Amino acid sequence: MKNLFLSFIFLGVAVFALLFFTFQNLNQFVTTQVASIIGIDINQVLDWSSQRGLNKNLTIGNSGRDVRLLQYAMNKVSPNFGSKNITGSFDAKTAKAVSDFQKSNNLNVNGTLDSNTRTLLNDLYFKELCPDGRGNIFPDEMTIHLNKSKSLPEDYIPSDLIDISDSVKTFKIICLKQDVAPFLKKMFDDAEDEGINFAVTSGFRRPEVQSLLYKALLFLKGEKAKYRVAEPLHSEHQLGTTIDLTEKSINYLGADSKFDGTVGDLWLKQNAYKYGFVLSYPRDKMFITGYDYEPWHYRFLGLEITKEIFDRDISVEEYFGSSEN
Repeated sequence: MKNLFLSFIFLGVAVFALLFFTFQNLNQFVTTQVASIIGIDINQVLDWSSQRGLNKNLTIGNSGRDVRLLQYAMNKVSPNFGSKNITGSFDAKTAKAVSDFQKSNNLNVNGTLDSNTRTLLNDLYFKELCPDGRGNIFPDEMTIHLNKSKSLPEDYIPSDLIDISDSVKTFKIICLKQDVAPFLKKMFDDAEDEGINFAVTSGFRRPEVQSLLYKALLFLKGEKAKYRVAEPLHSEHQLGTTIDLTEKSINYLGADSKFDGTVGDLWLKQNAYKYGFVLSYPRDKMFITGYDYEPWHYRFLGLEITKEIFDRDISVEEYFGSSEN
């Protein structure tokens, strides 16, 4: 039962990322077609993501958006609760599905969405966005060399992931390694003092999510996609140290070319290294990095390394190449 729910989370997060970030400039028809291929109802996924889960207790007689979210979850965890039951009205069938879920998870069986049941559902949801790491595979998780030829282990999850959405501006749950978060907040605060308002549009991605992003963009753009999105196990977003940024002057568009040349973009290029962040894919380094210029994509490597990269005017790939020789 839990595996079914977790599968729903994997795909839901993927579509949310597809809709808001990777395909920001594609028309709604194309986006809907991608979601249809993956097999997810976009509106339900957006509700889960924007509301960050279930936020109030529910019982028979309640109706509305929160009930639909609950019913959507029940549809994924209960084999007997079909999609036709997602009506937005908390009825006897919904109560039965909730009771079954409570019983299978050793909760008080009352058929209502009480605080304990709601907490468990939300914990499942959040845990899959910020999963626990699976051991110290690398001696230093901050300085993993990753590119088109160097990959991560198939089951790699970075350690110490936390939700940063309460400390910096985001539009959904976004996770980073705990040690990175204070540097990011300091960078955002200092930029705000200068009138620049940043937001994070993407952080850690599970390999399942990265795979769906890659396949969907490959479907839409063909071979050109390989210069825009990394294959699963090759993406810096799987490290938990990498973010995509946007700013207020472009209405917080995610992964958008309009970010290039903004006051935020120019500020980052001169100051990000002071906080341990570096632009991964610079404009004139595509032949080295293998990826298109992405002015919004920054990776944390620590103060010492990013200062060296800035002073030498090199890319992350050039830094690792020279340090490994």
